[in-house]
Amino acid sequence: MPMPDPMPMGAENSTMGDYTVNNWAYFGCLCATFAIAIVTEKLSSAAPKGVPLATVVYFFKLLASYTLMLIVMTFNLGLLIAAILGLSIGYFLFGFQPAIFRVLGQKESNLLANDWETNQLR
Repeated sequence: MPMPDPMPMGAENSTMGDYTVNNWAYFGCLCATFAIAIVTEKLSSAAPKGVPLATVVYFFKLLASYTLMLIVMTFNLGLLIAAILGLSIGYFLFGFQPAIFRVLGQKESNLLANDWETNQLR
């Protein structure tokens, strides 16, 4: 009597660990991971004015970052590649712009902030 295949893989299904998943559901997970990675890069480059708005943006940046971390920690190669591609394309689209918030009472001799602003004006 032949042994049954412990991980059945048909044309419509694939396996993720102990679960059999529809290929369209897996494709949706890849697209969602890709989108979360792009949103993470966009939020990393955002520098809103005002403390309340900056706090809200910071909250969503952390939420997206930790969600992406948990997705990558599933050790699924497809999701890892989707996350890396999304972060890379997000960086390409939005570029690196450090969020510099000037705190009341901060000295104007902040070299990092002044150097960055000087280089942006050139």
